[in-house]
Amino acid sequence: MTRPLEGVRVLDFSEHGFVPSAAAALGDFGADVVKIERLAGDAMRRIIASGMVATKDGYDFQFELFNRNKRGIA
Repeated sequence: MTRPLEGVRVLDFSEHGFVPSAAAALGDFGADVVKIERLAGDAMRRIIASGMVATKDGYDFQFELFNRNKRGIA
């Protein structure tokens, strides 16, 4: 079954706010989402959401959730 946004490419330059989760939702619908980060990395990698537990790699669940379905480049 094809998804509605297959064939659409989205460039995600975001770090905070609603845009990271909106871009992830576009990926849920089949878009090819490419996250473009600064060389130092996305600031969200270093922010642990209140009450969240960091993963073994030091990233928090919120970062992983907002950046699902994305490929990345710096």
